Amino acid sequence: MPGFTAAGAQVVYSYAVRNTGDVPLQGVTVTDPLPGLPAVSCPGTSLAAGASMTCTARYTITAADVRRGHVTSTGTVTGETPDRTRVRDQSTLTLSFTGVRPSHPGPNR
Repeated sequence: MPGFTAAGAQVVYSYAVRNTGDVPLQGVTVTDPLPGLPAVSCPGTSLAAGASMTCTARYTITAADVRRGHVTSTGTVTGETPDRTRVRDQSTLTLSFTGVRPSHPGPNR
């Protein structure tokens, strides 16, 4: 699994969305509540039965992410069937800090 090495690094999240049902979906959207993540962009808002699309969002790693040692992102896809039944699925991904943290000198003696 990929990670990040420094504050300021850009992470592109890709959300693979697939309609595994046997009816088309309308009003398909992907959201992710990660603070600082702009709206997730999808190439469309409908999916035929069995069809898929990839939605994306770009996130900039913060100093707080480095201190915490990870970033957790939870994507949620929603849509609606022709009979107006709401469908939803969710997936979570955690990226770990893989860089070297700067050492802090101890007190001078």
